[in-house]
Amino acid sequence: MNTQTDNHTKFLSHLDSSIDTMFIAARLLYNNGYSVKINQMTRAQKHNDWKRHADAGDLTILIHEEGELPTEERIEVKGLSIDFTNENDWKYKDFIVCATHSYDRATLKPYAYMIFNRNKTHCAIVYGRDKDKWTIGKRVDTRYKGIEQQFYFSPFEYVRWKEVSI
Repeated sequence: MNTQTDNHTKFLSHLDSSIDTMFIAARLLYNNGYSVKINQMTRAQKHNDWKRHADAGDLTILIHEEGELPTEERIEVKGLSIDFTNENDWKYKDFIVCATHSYDRATLKPYAYMIFNRNKTHCAIVYGRDKDKWTIGKRVDTRYKGIEQQFYFSPFEYVRWKEVSI
């Protein structure tokens, strides 16, 4: 296999393993009073076809503001392979929100990112409304071979830490 094929195979595996995290996020939001829709996930069979499979977000919630019609908002869910409970035990010097291309290409910009620890006991939440505080930096994505990309980073004061109880 070549590097692109290997990376795509790893990506599909990561995509499959993210489904449980997405359902945990949906349950957490539902338990906190939100109407939640789990959006369809499609898979590109080849890397070159990924743009046709970019989705409208992992979850959609309805936000009810008093006196206003409900609005649909996009939620992105990520599961990490590290443990954390809050900023005090976060092992990195910065906080990656997402790859810049994923945010920039989104038609409906994410309302929030829910980023879960390995055991799904805690999550970090970053709101899209704080995007003007984010910075951009490059990082090597160590999950894949030869992949360096630009990411958005959030200052820690704009990351909310939440214990997960469902």
